[in-house]
Amino acid sequence: MSAEAPPNLILFNIAPDTHEFLIVIGEWNSQVARGFAQPVVGLRRGWYPEYRLLHPFSGMTRGEFVISRVAPIATGTYDLDPKASAEAAASADFETNRYVLTSLCADPWIRSKCLFCNAGVFQMAAARLRSRDVFARQEYLKNFVELPQSGEHARIIADLCRPPQQPAISPVPASPQPTVKSQFEWDMLPDEDKARAILAYQNLWQEHPTPSASTPRSGIRIVIPPPASSDGEDWRPTSEEIESMKSLDWKKY
Repeated sequence: MSAEAPPNLILFNIAPDTHEFLIVIGEWNSQVARGFAQPVVGLRRGWYPEYRLLHPFSGMTRGEFVISRVAPIATGTYDLDPKASAEAAASADFETNRYVLTSLCADPWIRSKCLFCNAGVFQMAAARLRSRDVFARQEYLKNFVELPQSGEHARIIADLCRPPQQPAISPVPASPQPTVKSQFEWDMLPDEDKARAILAYQNLWQEHPTPSASTPRSGIRIVIPPPASSDGEDWRPTSEEIESMKSLDWKKY
């Protein structure tokens, strides 16, 4: 019985002199990294030792293995491409991520040449595109860790591939219900009930403040130019204009 041949690699933006590149899982994640013009190798069904003899693994100096733990969120009302939606959901599958990461950790050769990050393919491909200088590249690589050792990787891999916990969303507090229906009923309430109702509304507005108007910028002087005159002298009303203003004839118009 012959062993199963490894599936073909998914290669995008890989040149003959490429020695550092992204490693992702599947066609969808490969297309995401391709969209950011990054050299990327996509693994279809995990790592096979035969890959080390193929380009670009044969001449690699460092591989950056990235997984997505959260699938893209659909924003439309109708699914216009169900096949693409299924591929997008599978791009962050927990079992697939764990299987592929386990296959990489089991091979000492690729484990020594790879770094790992679970921050998401989209996020890290975008960050890699922005890291063009040495200092930016160092900040980019701080998101990566070494692959776990083969003897201790089972539990650690599960933790690295597990989807992140979503923060709990606190319910919106309901506004206090009015306790009276008229001013007369309010006046008849005891002072303790009035204070309790006022405090309830005060707490509601403190938790949900109204946005304040922007503060005008200080230190800005508004200069009003003097009225222009054709003679180059200050304008003054004539005696006829003064008399007209005193008689209030202009109000008729």
